[in-house]
Amino acid sequence: FFFLMIRRPPRSTQSRSSAASDVYKRQVSTQSTWGDTFMVTVTRKLGLTVVLVVLLLEVGTAVRLRASNQLSEREAKKPVVDYYYESLCPYCKKVLAKSILPAITKIKDWNQYVELNLVPFGNAHVFPEGDSFRFTCQHGSAECQGNMVQACVLAKLPTQQGILMAGCIEKGKGHRWGELAEGCAQSLNLVDKFKPIQDCYEGNEGKILLAKHAKKQLSNNPKPNYVPWVNVNGDHTESLENSIEDNFEAFICKASDGKADGCDQSTTRVVKAKVQTGSFKADNLEKLRRLKKSAIPSKKGLASHVENAEDFDDDDEDEDENYDDENRDDEREDQSEDHEDDRDDNEDLDNEDDE
Repeated sequence: FFFLMIRRPPRSTQSRSSAASDVYKRQVSTQSTWGDTFMVTVTRKLGLTVVLVVLLLEVGTAVRLRASNQLSEREAKKPVVDYYYESLCPYCKKVLAKSILPAITKIKDWNQYVELNLVPFGNAHVFPEGDSFRFTCQHGSAECQGNMVQACVLAKLPTQQGILMAGCIEKGKGHRWGELAEGCAQSLNLVDKFKPIQDCYEGNEGKILLAKHAKKQLSNNPKPNYVPWVNVNGDHTESLENSIEDNFEAFICKASDGKADGCDQSTTRVVKAKVQTGSFKADNLEKLRRLKKSAIPSKKGLASHVENAEDFDDDDEDEDENYDDENRDDEREDQSEDHEDDRDDNEDLDNEDDE
């Protein structure tokens, strides 16, 4: 009996085993529930983070698109100003020095509101010679070289730097254009960009660029018959021309509705008042206004040497040379008188500026 009792399993073994199994199951169930809760929480947080990131990206994209659309609208609306000039024209120099350069120096973001293109050609003639070109200019070969140097400067540099350097060259004294250009490159910290400019005007590239300026100028309708000549969006009016020549800063502020960096309310009010009256006359520039009309050297004007803007015509070369031979002496006398008048006017203006 004792032996049987020993070998007989306890009555509570099965119960204890069942109880232990229940405890284990409950532990596993508890661990599983905690894990599920953790994963759900993490998933929700990650989901919220993703949603927030997506929303931020969408907002950023919308802001960029809006800014891009505003910039595109501004680009589409901004006026395009073409300034036609020649390197030895006294009034052209005056407009660059007194109106254009101060404006683009003061208003840093001017090119967001106005597109300005300088076109150095003026009252000149162009003739094809093989794969190159030959030029004659109102004030002689020195002016042709000056036009060519500035054409290279404007082509090889960004807009702001190109206009500043061209204006610097125009303000220089003498006709040693290469030295003037190199000096301006130094003063404007553009020495590292000077070599391509030099190679341009010393080679055939400069002639090709100047011929492109001739083509652009002579494709206008009406064609410029004096310099400086100003077009706005391809159109020419005296009032717009005078406004830009006298006060380009005010023109920029008007184009930007006073939003350009450097415009103030007083400038904008002055612009609006003068635009409404159609008068942009500046007293210290009015004396030089008459020099424009004396700028035409040829009896036919600029249109005589290029009948088609897409193709230069050689037929007029002989006629022009005959005309030049017959009238060279008279023109030299006229130019001498004009230069004397220019010096007198410049002296008067310098005195007015000093006062």
